[in-house]
Amino acid sequence: MAEPLRKKTGGVGYTRPPEIESQIDELSALVEEERIRRISILDKKDQDYVRSECLLHFLRKRKGNSPRNYERIWKILILRVKQALPGGWRRETGPLVAMEERAASAALGRFVEILAQDYNGYDGGYG
Repeated sequence: MAEPLRKKTGGVGYTRPPEIESQIDELSALVEEERIRRISILDKKDQDYVRSECLLHFLRKRKGNSPRNYERIWKILILRVKQALPGGWRRETGPLVAMEERAASAALGRFVEILAQDYNGYDGGYG
């Protein structure tokens, strides 16, 4: 069973949807390399696709992940965020693209900042 979320709002703890809990449990039972293979799938239509909420769980958890695989999970999460941003980090030029890139870069930077705060406060960091 997945560890409960610790964050609370109004004194009530956050909860995950049942399908997220189920996928976390399923992935927790896998050996690390198979879990990483599944997390690496980017096609949402693939039956082995791992939801981003689950990927974030394993990034936060760290326990059971080697430092190398922790880094792999981190890179996959950042790739997913980049793909979700305006323009998908395309390689075009022009004023609108430049503006989109600045906005996407700022959004990604803010996401990383929030994740770092979460990382440092969730269970004391890696190690």
